[in-house]
Amino acid sequence: MSYTQILIDLLNSVNIIKTIRVSSAQARGKAKLYAYYGATRYCVHLTTDGVPANYPEERASSDRRSYNLAVSDMDKISHIEYRIPIQSIGKLTDEECAIILSNEYCPHTANTRKAFNKMP
Repeated sequence: MSYTQILIDLLNSVNIIKTIRVSSAQARGKAKLYAYYGATRYCVHLTTDGVPANYPEERASSDRRSYNLAVSDMDKISHIEYRIPIQSIGKLTDEECAIILSNEYCPHTANTRKAFNKMP
């Protein structure tokens, strides 16, 4: 059983998994010359073809000019809101599914935990 299949089974029972990532945001005026970043809330759910994918819940904000400060914001929000930090957008690979399943904030069921522990 692959990590993707384990995550699919988990999403069939919990519906969504809350995630967060650092996104770049479009600025206006003279600020367009600089990159702006913000911690953006995402969620993983199944697509219409049954594949886990990471989609935004909100629009990217332009809170920070520094990528590192946006990462710090992401870490704070992930601990407060129990969100899993992951940088991918759209459909997830098997490795990204493993990252989600191994995170302390992943809502494991007993069956999912057993299956995950059997993986190499």
